[in-house]
Amino acid sequence: MAELVRRAMDLAIKVNIRFEDDAGVVRCDPNKPGSAILSLHVNVPDTIPQGGRLVISTADLPLGRADLANNDGALPGDYFEIRA
Repeated sequence: MAELVRRAMDLAIKVNIRFEDDAGVVRCDPNKPGSAILSLHVNVPDTIPQGGRLVISTADLPLGRADLANNDGALPGDYFEIRA
């Protein structure tokens, strides 16, 4: 996926991808991560039309009750984060 993102971005936008090597297994709709990356591809050039750098990184994210106080229905546990 990393190479696809790099090729899809405008040449004026440098893409740096930092996937965590020891990240856990993620259970999700397999189309959601690709849709998120496609959304970045479509919107980033409008956000930084003069060019720049897009950093995409991943991380494990353990969340407790206090972290989820404002998220009705979310349960404490191990989550996965994608940052852009």
